[in-house]
Amino acid sequence: MAGGIDFFATRESAVRTVSMVLLALVGVVMVRTASVMACRIAAAAQKVTIAADMTGQGGASCFQLPGDASAYGGLCRIGSKEAGVKPQFIVWGDSQADALSPLLNSLGQKFGEQGVVFAGGACIPIEGVEQAPPATGCVSEQTSALRYIEDNDIKNVFLVAHWTYYVMGGPDRARVAFITDSNKISTSPEQSARVFQRNLIPMVERFLHEKRRVYIVEQVPDQFGFDTR
Repeated sequence: MAGGIDFFATRESAVRTVSMVLLALVGVVMVRTASVMACRIAAAAQKVTIAADMTGQGGASCFQLPGDASAYGGLCRIGSKEAGVKPQFIVWGDSQADALSPLLNSLGQKFGEQGVVFAGGACIPIEGVEQAPPATGCVSEQTSALRYIEDNDIKNVFLVAHWTYYVMGGPDRARVAFITDSNKISTSPEQSARVFQRNLIPMVERFLHEKRRVYIVEQVPDQFGFDTR
């Protein structure tokens, strides 16, 4: 994750926000690990995994305001529920965004910030890029996320995905999950990497030109087929 979020103009708020980002970095690893090795995590550390309430989209305790159910494909708000608080960030990505959302939900509640989640399995958070064939609902999810950012002038964008899965074509180079930005499907990691370069860089540059902050969250290390026992 690069940079830092400045939700407020005050120094005190900036410090709170930096704390959120640092806690998120720790929490991503802990949430992932807790599901398979909870017994190895100290009791104090387990408190970071408030994300255990897996009741809404992405595992987060989503809430909606009047009109949200029909807007942008159905909004999933996380964080502060205080009246008058408007979303300051979005979490956009695939199932890894799902895993991060509960932590940001808890941190948003703690620091009085609200965000919106746009996430779906195998949905790549890059404009114009999709897995081939595209996963169900990903095209509309992508369109809704981009439209919400523009319509609501969201200044902080978290991009979260299982990046190497799409570049390498799936687990163990299985070549089952390559990506495309046209009618030609990638057939190698090199071609997939070029798809990322052609589309991720211009999208981020546009966001930066629009005075938005972009946070590309590195994926949690994983190992397919590894028996954690």
